[in-house]
Amino acid sequence: MRMSAKVKDRKMRAKKLEGIKTLTIVAFFCLAVAVPIVVLSADDFKVMLLGSGGPVPIPEIFRPNTLVEAGGQGLTFDLDPVCTIRGLGCQMLGFAIGHLFSVMLSGWDIFYPVFLIVLLVLRSMAKSLPVILLIICLLGGLPAACFAQTGGRNMDLKLEALPKRVLIGDPIHVRVSGLQAGQTGSLVVSGTDQFGNLWSSQASFKADEAGTIDTSRDAPIEGSYQGKDPAGLFWSMTCQQTKEMVSPFPILPNITITLRVNGQEKASQVIERVSRVELDSQELTDPIVGVFFRPREISRPTPALIVLDGSEGGYNQGWAAVIASKTRLPTLALCYFGLKGLPATFERIPLETIEKALLWLNQQPFVAKDCFGIVGASRGGELALLSASIFPQIKAVVGYTASGVIWEGIGSKQAPAWTFGGQPFPYLLFLTDEESQRLFLEAQARGSTYFTEPSFLYSLNIQESRIQKATIPVENSKAAFLLIGNPHDGVWPSQMLSKIAIDRLKAHNHPRSFKLLSYDQGGHMLIPYPYYPTTMRKFYLPTVKVWEGLGGTAEGAAKAASDSWPKVIEFLHQELRCD
Repeated sequence: MRMSAKVKDRKMRAKKLEGIKTLTIVAFFCLAVAVPIVVLSADDFKVMLLGSGGPVPIPEIFRPNTLVEAGGQGLTFDLDPVCTIRGLGCQMLGFAIGHLFSVMLSGWDIFYPVFLIVLLVLRSMAKSLPVILLIICLLGGLPAACFAQTGGRNMDLKLEALPKRVLIGDPIHVRVSGLQAGQTGSLVVSGTDQFGNLWSSQASFKADEAGTIDTSRDAPIEGSYQGKDPAGLFWSMTCQQTKEMVSPFPILPNITITLRVNGQEKASQVIERVSRVELDSQELTDPIVGVFFRPREISRPTPALIVLDGSEGGYNQGWAAVIASKTRLPTLALCYFGLKGLPATFERIPLETIEKALLWLNQQPFVAKDCFGIVGASRGGELALLSASIFPQIKAVVGYTASGVIWEGIGSKQAPAWTFGGQPFPYLLFLTDEESQRLFLEAQARGSTYFTEPSFLYSLNIQESRIQKATIPVENSKAAFLLIGNPHDGVWPSQMLSKIAIDRLKAHNHPRSFKLLSYDQGGHMLIPYPYYPTTMRKFYLPTVKVWEGLGGTAEGAAKAASDSWPKVIEFLHQELRCD
């Protein structure tokens, strides 16, 4: 009976020890698995720990005050080097072994059954608890390796688009975090224009090792644009026309940026785009027609700008507001035809309109006397050059795809575009051959795109003997000049026409600065700022009822705007120093 009681007692003690042993194995297993995973799941915590420079850290290089980075913050280990080695050596060795296994394993669903089987085999084969614990320690990095290999991290997907309120033309930074390494995320940018049409673009990116996408750093693997381009998602927006009206100059007050992963929407953010920042505005009808913008912080007389639109008529207050917001200079969006009190069509436009604008600006208390810049596009650029040659108060000229030669008006046949003192300026005629006439009538009837550049080249060739007389005498100006003229301009040969003015300034040793910027596929630049859709390469001319082609490409126009816009702003600040 005593022997039986002793045997029973030993069995009970053995069973208790076995339970303690099992609990120890389970606890140690949980620690061995959990610690590496907790470390690896920290935000932006890279696999290369403690700056060892390799996929498996080298314990020998650890020292007191060793720097690491985790969750985007710098940390310092102030442990004794021996303790540091003891604390990380087994885990890192386990990670090295686990890293090899992780190549073969696709994730947790595969790993756990295999690992549990290994534990059962070890439990049945090994008699020594320390041996089992050592093996678990060595294999402890395996799940962490699978965790890292599959890109798992304990953080939510995050879409950041900054700033949330942005001036047209200013950069928008788009960043995604929380993806798995190498995972594909798609960004969709969309907005509704002033007519109700939807504009949108899309691009897919592969996340980096930290699980992030950054549009200022990364090129899309597919989408509406190619190559690294921070503005790509915005200039590549195309119009899905559903309304009767459409314009290549969409007003998109709100743009939605959406993140999609595996076809599912994960996050979105709305960006508010504004054309004016801290401006006061004044509508004008007499003695001039337009809108005057004044930055609110101006407290002393400051040089002012005049902005001239092209042959569409009216005035472009949106463009003028952006210029005023960016330069922080008083800016007048001036109308010179097409509204009440002005010529109805683009012909016989008196330069007294510019003279009246200069006089009005000189009467404003916050405008510096006789110190003006003038910015014009297309035929408005032609007017800007001509005005500068007559009025010495103009000190700086920016001409977007302008002409150094005066052309006829648009309306009646062979009517002058400009007059001064009742007298017309010499001008070239717009001539067309039979083929161009046929294409023009066809474009009118079908609503297709018509390119006028060939007719302008034909006109220059036929009227070569009259070019000199019709050339604007820019050498009489007191202004500095920054002209933008591009080859492959669909409207007219703006590079050639702008170069006529530059060559004339050069020939007369003009004392102020002058420069010509040219962009190979920039086309006819009526969109002067970046981060703006450039995909619609035509615009409607109501004066002749035809869609006129801009030429160039959407990407080329976007690159031209991106490069020229800051140069224009710098030029105006530099040259309008009229102290």
